[in-house]
Amino acid sequence: MITIGRPIRTSSNSIIGYVVISVNERKINSLLTKNLSSNQQVMLLNEEGTVVSHSDPSFIGSKMDWWRQDEHDRTVEMNSKKYVYAEQEIHANDWKLVSLVPLSSAISKNRQILLISFGLQALFFTIFCILLTVLIATFTKPIRDLSRFITHIGRGDWICVPESAVTTRLLCWHERLITC
Repeated sequence: MITIGRPIRTSSNSIIGYVVISVNERKINSLLTKNLSSNQQVMLLNEEGTVVSHSDPSFIGSKMDWWRQDEHDRTVEMNSKKYVYAEQEIHANDWKLVSLVPLSSAISKNRQILLISFGLQALFFTIFCILLTVLIATFTKPIRDLSRFITHIGRGDWICVPESAVTTRLLCWHERLITC
């Protein structure tokens, strides 16, 4: 049984009574563990760090010293396992609702996303390189053909010259230049 009491105050801030509420811990526990994964822990801590409700009833009444650590450090080590923890303060009585998730479980999805991202980047880079090679080869093919043509003509090798109207005119023009 969890009992919480609060004073009732008037507008002049004088106490005129108290409100005391008692709730069965099993009801709070069922709310805390409703959508809980198997490796996650949820607990309700009082202002002294004592466990008021926990997903594992054997922890109820024990003191958790780790939760008062530096606000910026969100990992704790318990029983030689590292956990990522998140806490929500309950302002009415300075209690805290704390969730613990094993660090390996928390970062496993990030690793999977990084591996998929790296694989996709490698695939797109490979496709880009292949397309770039094909595109450069297509753009430079006329220059390469012209270079071969000029090299063969320079050697006097007329056999490799294709039979077309343009090349025939070029050959005739070249012969006229030579004979003059």
